[in-house]
Amino acid sequence: MKKTILSTLIFAPTFAMAAGLMQNPPTITDTDGDGYISYEEITTQVEAHKLAQTTQLIAEGADKDGDGSISREERKSYFELSAIAAGADANGDGSLSRDERRDYMMTQAIAAGVDINGDGDISRDEMRAARQAKRAEFEAQFDIDGDGTLSEQESTGLAQHKAERKENREAKGGRHGEGEGPKGGHGSRDGKGHGERGGEGRRGHGG
Repeated sequence: MKKTILSTLIFAPTFAMAAGLMQNPPTITDTDGDGYISYEEITTQVEAHKLAQTTQLIAEGADKDGDGSISREERKSYFELSAIAAGADANGDGSLSRDERRDYMMTQAIAAGVDINGDGDISRDEMRAARQAKRAEFEAQFDIDGDGTLSEQESTGLAQHKAERKENREAKGGRHGEGEGPKGGHGSRDGKGHGERGGEGRRGHGG
């Protein structure tokens, strides 16, 4: 029997990850027309994309404390309220239960085409395939000459961008791993590795 991954979408990071699968990746172009997209061009356009998203969320009232940015909790609240407005609050109590959140995300994921085999369920393989498809869609933009492959020159900026993202993820993981939250960081069973639980690990204390 296939294991449903969306049934576990009850924490903000995972909820946001699934929501991200339903959004288009940022549009990246060769702005200076030199035949490839540099790291600087990627950074500028990705930051502009993030700013546009933040501006939109602020305009829609997501910035509850009015500090001009969207925190993780504000983003979670925004997604929750959007889901409720879309009819996800089946029992009408003004909040989303685990089951209501699961059902809403399942519906949205299926509508976005994540349910590849059409069985009404989302497996880990289907979730992985959806993420890979989004990544491929983003990376295809770097094939400036359209030959179906990335030359060394075309891939250099992308490689730098990936390296930076990896460093940022590891830095965030290290900081979260020192905390005590239920999902923080990348702690392992002894609190020192890179498992899912983070925080204090399952038995350790974040390394």
